[in-house]
Amino acid sequence: MLKNVRAHSSKILTGNLVTGRGRVTEPLRYKIETPWIIPFSDPNLYEHSDVLQVLEHLWGSDDFLISDYHSYHPCPGCSAMNWHRDGELFAPNIVLPAFPNMSLKIALVDTNEQNGSFELLPSTHHCGVESLSHVPGSGNAQRFDQLIKSGRYPSKTHLNLKRGSAFMCDSRLIHRGTPNRSDHVRMELDIGYRLTWYDPKNEPINMTQQNFEELSERGKQLLRESRIVEAVY
Repeated sequence: MLKNVRAHSSKILTGNLVTGRGRVTEPLRYKIETPWIIPFSDPNLYEHSDVLQVLEHLWGSDDFLISDYHSYHPCPGCSAMNWHRDGELFAPNIVLPAFPNMSLKIALVDTNEQNGSFELLPSTHHCGVESLSHVPGSGNAQRFDQLIKSGRYPSKTHLNLKRGSAFMCDSRLIHRGTPNRSDHVRMELDIGYRLTWYDPKNEPINMTQQNFEELSERGKQLLRESRIVEAVY
């Protein structure tokens, strides 16, 4: 799938699930829509009891959905991303205790500073300073990046994970991908969860009616806004 996405190298989501539906986000960094097939549709990934318990505790509710399902592929030779947030603050200087959108990221290979592991600034999801409210595409990427680089952050952390390890990320957390200086792609799955009232305008997950009927009751609740298609392929 990655090979085919690299071949069409589109800036917009394109292709299909047979050849690889995805896009290039930055040079040598690719985002691919995950097809609803095994092993990606294994409930141990999206319906893990530990993950759901964390979200229920965080949000004080079990009424949430899976909003999107992608994989990310920083390839050898890619450079560092700008520091950024994935979720915009709702208002300057006002920080909600919990953001209505969370990501579960699962490492498909061992990650380290050689192949460009995820780097973050701990606790910055609680920072509501207006000048630090950038998200990708908002137009002030360079200014935001320079502002972070000019500061001193002794708590700056690389998440060097073993294959199969996972972490959860508040969308407001300031982070970036780092350069991949290895000879292999650093692949990770990314599953987005959201409270029902929050709409991040993501592409819905495609599955057949049979796929949906085979879900557990909890799975049907989590995936009830999926797009039902005649065939995944």
